[in-house]
Amino acid sequence: MKKKFISFELPKKSLFGFKVLNSTKSTFFAYFFLILYLISFNFHSQTKIELIAKFLYIFICNLSFLILIINSYTKRFEIKKYIFYTLNFPLIIFIPLSNYIVIKSLISIIYILSI
Repeated sequence: MKKKFISFELPKKSLFGFKVLNSTKSTFFAYFFLILYLISFNFHSQTKIELIAKFLYIFICNLSFLILIINSYTKRFEIKKYIFYTLNFPLIIFIPLSNYIVIKSLISIIYILSI
């Protein structure tokens, strides 16, 4: 008896009508967001608005990083396997930390808004 698998085709365009990035472009932009995050990590803020802006920036930067990694993974068949794993291995290691940072920044934003 044959098993039937549900298969679906990924969209060619994004929600806003732009072309979805391929695997290498997603990887390079993920590195770009990672470098931006690491450079701007030590901003010190004092007021409530500055704290909200800081945690919102961290949240958006890491969420974009995760989305680009997921997109790179879904488009991984466009490039050779060893190139994909060579380029994305450091990014894959950073995924758990990025998940933690997204949750922590979201909790921090909610806490600051409740004060």
